[in-house]
Amino acid sequence: MVHSKKILLAILGATTIILSGCSSTKNQAFDTAAEAKAINLSNEQLLQDIKKSGATVVAQGDQIEFILPVNKFFADNSDQVKLKQQTTFHNISTVIHRKGPTTKVKVTGFTNNFGSISAQNKRAQQHAEVVAAYLWNQGIDNSQISINNAGSHNAVAYNDTMAGNQANRRVEIMINQPAAS
Repeated sequence: MVHSKKILLAILGATTIILSGCSSTKNQAFDTAAEAKAINLSNEQLLQDIKKSGATVVAQGDQIEFILPVNKFFADNSDQVKLKQQTTFHNISTVIHRKGPTTKVKVTGFTNNFGSISAQNKRAQQHAEVVAAYLWNQGIDNSQISINNAGSHNAVAYNDTMAGNQANRRVEIMINQPAAS
């Protein structure tokens, strides 16, 4: 199971790089600039930058939750991360790295109940996998990452409006620092 998870993350990582165009020289320079900036920012500054990107950040004790609306982080009807959000994902991975190698990361995809349930669940799973692969590509060990698909369960808004549908289409990243044993 662990071996197949590593293969899946490697494939997804390669797909993410190809889809987002990270292999170009221009984007490598972009990633290097984002890395240089992130190194010099405090965790509080990183969290503020992540909030400015459109994410909701909920920090309580050693737990941090990032709620990423699909419409702000992914291209329309796609599992491709928007180029302008790559810095946000890099900042999230920096926060995880700073918490240490025992930090557990749970990535969950959610959707609304509009359209085919199977198609929506597939898209929610794809969004969660792309986010997990991006974190893995940023050096987060795959043993720290779990991927979940909640589908249309746990709605945060009514699906009878466009705003409600958009609120329910999200990816949540939950970061937990396990208690010391």
